[in-house]
Amino acid sequence: MGARSSPARVPRYADPASTLHLYRDLLAIRRCEPALGDGPMTWIDTSDDVLAFARGDLLCIVNLGDQPAALPAHTEVLLTSDSLVAGLLPRDTAAWLRAPA
Repeated sequence: MGARSSPARVPRYADPASTLHLYRDLLAIRRCEPALGDGPMTWIDTSDDVLAFARGDLLCIVNLGDQPAALPAHTEVLLTSDSLVAGLLPRDTAAWLRAPA
């Protein structure tokens, strides 16, 4: 029998859109950001479809709704689990932000 033919695939570690890549980026940010270590966390009041918390000057915003959600004023997007659409957070997407000083 001959070798089975399969479509070429990009290894997960090389695919910038993979969950593995996202987790590695998050861990790298965590190592550089003391606010993501141990310490107090503050829940942020948002709409019913958005979950948000702050730790130090960092924010995590998760859109659990069907419609894109506006992000709060921020100075820097550190990472998103998917691309922003016209500056809005798409459904089923998380964003880690640095709050303005």
